[in-house]
Amino acid sequence: MKRVCPICQTTKFRRSGDTGLVCKYGHKVLGVQREEAEDDFYGGGGRTRKRIKVVEETKDLTATQVASYEYLIIQFALQVITRSMVEYLDFSPEIEATVREFWLLYISKSQFEIEGAYEIEDNERREQEKNKSNLSDFGLSTEEAHTLEALDIFDDTDDDDDGHSEAKDGNDSCVNPIFRQPRSWPRARYTDVIAFIYLACIHLRYPILLNDLILMCKTGRLPYLHMQKLVPDDLLSSLSLHVTEKMTYVPTLDRLRKRVYKYARCFFIHCNLELPDVNIPLYLDRFCSYYFLPVEGYYHALFLFQKYREKHLQTLSISRRSCHNKIDFTTLLIASVIATAKLMYSIDGSK
Repeated sequence: MKRVCPICQTTKFRRSGDTGLVCKYGHKVLGVQREEAEDDFYGGGGRTRKRIKVVEETKDLTATQVASYEYLIIQFALQVITRSMVEYLDFSPEIEATVREFWLLYISKSQFEIEGAYEIEDNERREQEKNKSNLSDFGLSTEEAHTLEALDIFDDTDDDDDGHSEAKDGNDSCVNPIFRQPRSWPRARYTDVIAFIYLACIHLRYPILLNDLILMCKTGRLPYLHMQKLVPDDLLSSLSLHVTEKMTYVPTLDRLRKRVYKYARCFFIHCNLELPDVNIPLYLDRFCSYYFLPVEGYYHALFLFQKYREKHLQTLSISRRSCHNKIDFTTLLIASVIATAKLMYSIDGSK
């Protein structure tokens, strides 16, 4: 027989905190109490609580969106690093503006090519639909229209090509065609942050080496390896692991030299922007100070360096093809300084 509450006559009860019985309306039944042992598990066999299903938000990003997010991180890194160079390393504020101009120029030119491909495809599709509608207005059937298209009766691409070639020849008339070979823009990576900063230093004629930037990044003077802590979480979470992994190491010198050369060549070919020659006097003065050479030693080292250039025709522009995969100018300067030091100080012990 079911237990009945003497007050409200209900038959539904629940356990109270003191192991007694309480009806659903809150009336406690007196004289009823349950003793539990140590191994009893209260509520273990009861009804499980209904849990709310939590749906994790997954971002299905396209390749274009992933690339744009990666470019945003590169842009953010350039802003933070150049600002730290100005505030903490006493660089000129021009470095920040120059890096920004190089980056915006790269974005405008490379993005124009990507978007232009889709625009050309859409324009061709619209042009084909327009031609088909015009042919149908003349009362031509589909087969006849295809026949006319195959005979190139309505094709005027020759005139366009001639105009394009004339414009191209006009643009390249003042430039040596050897240095105007077509080259596509490289896709920007996070490791190219150092390359853009070095291009800006060369453009401003600073005596900065790639090894200097690498050392600054490794020692923490530049927040290159700490960028994951500074990038917003929503932007960082949108990238894959192989992209964020590049933010944890500094690229090698050979890799950076190749990337700098590619960007310099593309700026020269597509934007007609040739970087100036490296500032040899400032580099040479810096290297001479390492060996405590007097003023006469500077001129001796400069003489040796110029003699080597006259013999081997070594160019000083990183935009030129002839300086790629050859001896770097800094190696020649160091060799000239060491030879001068040996002549002046007899380092090897000879008289």
